[in-house]
Amino acid sequence: MKMYTLTKNKTGFTVRFSATLEAVNSVCLDIEQFLSERGFEDLSFDIILGTREVLNNAVRHGSKMDSRKHIFFSLDANAERVLLRTTDSGSGFDWREMEKKVVLPTNTAGRGMSILKQYFDSYRYNETGNEVELVKKPKIRRVVMSKITKEGDKVIVKPETDIVASMVVRLKEELKQALDDGATEMAIDLSKVKMMDSMGIGLLIATHNSLEKHGSQLELLNTSADILKLLRNMRLDKHFIV
Repeated sequence: MKMYTLTKNKTGFTVRFSATLEAVNSVCLDIEQFLSERGFEDLSFDIILGTREVLNNAVRHGSKMDSRKHIFFSLDANAERVLLRTTDSGSGFDWREMEKKVVLPTNTAGRGMSILKQYFDSYRYNETGNEVELVKKPKIRRVVMSKITKEGDKVIVKPETDIVASMVVRLKEELKQALDDGATEMAIDLSKVKMMDSMGIGLLIATHNSLEKHGSQLELLNTSADILKLLRNMRLDKHFIV
């Protein structure tokens, strides 16, 4: 009887499954769903490509296509890396010799290890070769939080996201850069901001205090009813130009 057992945890999941190529498809679907839920869609092709290589080998070579044998797979992810581990019950193979082999473009097989080298930051086999770990690191992306325009000495900042704790550091850099570039007046267009928490409010106050040194006030544009109510509840609606 074929078996497929998926166990989820906070940072990933583990799978124990019968050694069939159909089960490999199921594992890849679970990977795709997990990566999508965690915001790693841009890694999906690379990770699933590598996973298919190692799982296909585990089924075909490690388990000899014997569905009575089981394969173990795990995925663990954080902001710095995605770690994949595959273990089969076979006797393994001489991966050191395999690494030395030259695969010609016309060869019909033998490209699996080359794919791992090109698509992952690192890979590592255990001594016998029946377990392999793959590591993929997300690319560091500099996210632009706001659209910034200038009207003379006045800069207008339009955040493309909510002004909340997870976004404050990046937005703070953009506001500081605008002030360092010589802006003495500033307006923040809140038309795309649906939520603002206490750290977001603190950032607005800090920006306003910097502008006061130039005899100016922070102006808020297109403030939603909910955020305006929040500012009033915090008695800040008179602090800024709203």
